[in-house]
Amino acid sequence: MGIVVGIGSCQVQTMVTCAAQAAGRDGIYLHPRQLESDLALLANTLAQADVAIANVGRWVNKTRQIANSVGRREMPVLAAPRFHFSGFHPDCVLAERPEGERRELPMGNANSAIVLAAWRDGLSADEAITLFRAEVFEALGYFAIFDVAMEMLEQECSEAGFDVAPFVAKWIDNGPFVHLPLHPKLDVLKDITIHQLQTAGIEAEHVSGSEMQDDLAKSVVWPVYPEIARSLGIAGDYIFRPKNTRRKIRADLAPMMLHEFVERTYECYRQSPPDLQSFGRMADPRFSNLRRFLKPVVTGNRQNPYRGLPDSHWWSKSVAEPDFHAVDPVSEARFTIGKHDRIATAGSCFAQHIAKRLSDVGFSHLVTEQAPSGCTDPGGENYGVFTARYGNIYTVRQMLQLVERAYADFIPAIDSWSVDEGGFVDPFRPRIGNAPFKSLDELHHAREIHFAAVREMIESATVFVFTLGLTEAWWSKDDHAVVPLAPGVVGATCDSDGYVPKNFTGAEVSLDLQRLVDVLTQRNPLIRILLTVSPVPLVASFGDEHVLSATTYSKSVLRVAAGEVAQNNAHVAYFPSFEIITGAFNRGRYFAEDLRQVTEAGVDHVMRSFLHHYTSTPVERTASNPHADLLRPEIAAAMQVVCDEEAIGVSATG
Repeated sequence: MGIVVGIGSCQVQTMVTCAAQAAGRDGIYLHPRQLESDLALLANTLAQADVAIANVGRWVNKTRQIANSVGRREMPVLAAPRFHFSGFHPDCVLAERPEGERRELPMGNANSAIVLAAWRDGLSADEAITLFRAEVFEALGYFAIFDVAMEMLEQECSEAGFDVAPFVAKWIDNGPFVHLPLHPKLDVLKDITIHQLQTAGIEAEHVSGSEMQDDLAKSVVWPVYPEIARSLGIAGDYIFRPKNTRRKIRADLAPMMLHEFVERTYECYRQSPPDLQSFGRMADPRFSNLRRFLKPVVTGNRQNPYRGLPDSHWWSKSVAEPDFHAVDPVSEARFTIGKHDRIATAGSCFAQHIAKRLSDVGFSHLVTEQAPSGCTDPGGENYGVFTARYGNIYTVRQMLQLVERAYADFIPAIDSWSVDEGGFVDPFRPRIGNAPFKSLDELHHAREIHFAAVREMIESATVFVFTLGLTEAWWSKDDHAVVPLAPGVVGATCDSDGYVPKNFTGAEVSLDLQRLVDVLTQRNPLIRILLTVSPVPLVASFGDEHVLSATTYSKSVLRVAAGEVAQNNAHVAYFPSFEIITGAFNRGRYFAEDLRQVTEAGVDHVMRSFLHHYTSTPVERTASNPHADLLRPEIAAAMQVVCDEEAIGVSATG
């Protein structure tokens, strides 16, 4: 087996890993800083290599020169473009001089040009936050940068002998193809690597995503601002993700919303002012006097804090007066979802409505557990209902334990239930099939497939929609393993005394939900989470309260927990489907005669609001901007940087 050696930026490091897997070789990566004073290391390494990859420019030439000197004249030296694309992130800037670097910033060495200019002009953090809007972006030329960035990318790639144009259409079909202007996504680097290998006559197999991790996704991930995203017809948000290479669960490494990012950046600037001369954009006249964009303060009776509030803050204007089908309780979407997003779903039965409607309008409902060939009734066997074949997940603790079980972080004492008609069911998804498992081996095999599907869902989803359903559950006395249904409901012959009812408190649900968010984010730093509360009432309650009071308690706890967790996590949003269905404004029109099932009209209203706020709508981009060329030197400089509740009723009455 040969060796592929890489010399250059972090992009080259990933390309070495791609090349090693694609061409069946071992990989060695050398950072240029290692070689500045030790070229002998490069010589010794090249003497053992049969393929080298180096950044265009100095290191390609130096590598070829040293390869010749150690008798490796015929060894292919593949040129790696210094990939830089700011079309998705026109506000993100790096210092152009070493003295301007500030790696202690909340986003590492990456700065916001708007925040830099606002700081220079003496604006407060609150004032700076108001500048992040389309009007300002238009004046700063941000909507024109995509075409400039594409032109420069094509030029840089051509110097490496790589025609990028045929690949761009494929890349952008999956949304933004960079995490940061200097950090392409894994698929981009795989395509470049395989093309360069094949061009050099080296056999290279396609490398699937499951064979590699996108290490650059663990570094800084700058958001595509929603206004920019809409102009490009892709999804966007204001979620800033700091570098977290070890995927630790720590407050300072958690994703930030815009206000936190600006406030933390200002705090760093207060402690040590930025070297503004290191940022060429600060000389751009468009960035002078950003105070001109501040909206005037409304004067009047300052004693009344409600003066000037928008209509959405007034019950009469936004709830009582509009036609019931026009009521829209969403004030602002935290992020938007594009048709390239891989949307995973889980939760109560109401989540099934969301999954189906998203698929109907062309969004990608991620399904990681597919029906095997020969399955005549995939839906009846619970394939494709949710992302994986877990059935309804009613409580947050049940979902949290599923994630823990999938990664062997929690192994319950209970393994299976035998049932009256013969065979076995999985206690954690007892209603997933039309018949019990014939043997324990069959059950265990299906469980392993299921756990693999759950892991794939967690690690590959870009959006996770979780519908919270209940607070009431049944759990094992032994280890508090939560099951979705009591053993008697499914006809299990196990010791029913081993399972007791549990009604989770508000504090318990909030802690469980935050823990779930932390674990999902640790496993997948790019995931965005959308929480909803199911409006479907309890079919029955095992407590002492009337079922109406029990339902009110359950939904209240879930709503508070969802709101708290969304408020405290930048990449988590709450969508008010519960309010739309149960709100007094619709006079009960959205429930069927049983006052439990949600009507099609109700689902229509929910999805109308959801699609309006949470999906991206393409708009025509500005054709040109005469000032866009002012960013060319900055982009050029940056390139140099190395870097089944219903079963309860049936069972009870049957």
